Amino acid sequence: MFYRFQRPCRTIVAFITGFLFLILFFLAVIFLHIFHLISLFNPWIYYATSALNLLLTIKLIFYFGTYRVSSMFNLSIETRQLTLCMRIFPFVKMVKSMKGDTRTSAVRFYKDFVKAASIAADRYPVGTKFCTKTWLLNSSILTRLNRKGFEVTPISLSKPRRFLITVTARLAQGNWDLWKKIKEAQFYKVSWTKNELKRHQALPVNFAASRGL
Repeated sequence: MFYRFQRPCRTIVAFITGFLFLILFFLAVIFLHIFHLISLFNPWIYYATSALNLLLTIKLIFYFGTYRVSSMFNLSIETRQLTLCMRIFPFVKMVKSMKGDTRTSAVRFYKDFVKAASIAADRYPVGTKFCTKTWLLNSSILTRLNRKGFEVTPISLSKPRRFLITVTARLAQGNWDLWKKIKEAQFYKVSWTKNELKRHQALPVNFAASRGL
């Protein structure tokens, strides 16, 4: 059942799959050696086997530790909080379909995010808090998020995480033009609960406008 979160969190899965990684690695080495397919002392056997097992490990971590809630977002547990995580390859595909148009991509990203946030909120008990972190927000999108009941807070992001985001942008754009922009970009933490989303949906238009919502 979706909202019971029967799959374990990524930390537990990482330990389990790490253990499986070691078992699969040694089984593969023993198998290849027994059938004389390759010399036990050939270093390439270790490189190839390690690479394949690493891919399997990453796949297991992302599969068992997350739920897909929209075309571009998964829901997972990070630091004991329900977090929407962007699905890299669907995002890259979307940006390419927009021919690298950053503004249009941000709007599409925003719409899919709101959809994912609503689905996640509807499937968990009232009061459950969710969050995500992103830089793909401009002033108009920030205003829209505030009107819908999302709490947006500026945050700082470490250089390694910014670099990983740059690699994703490189896949999407086909160049490193966004590197400087991401390096200097303001990142935001977007938080919400089902209560807040429902409360803002129920507000009359004139009342919301008068409150700046």
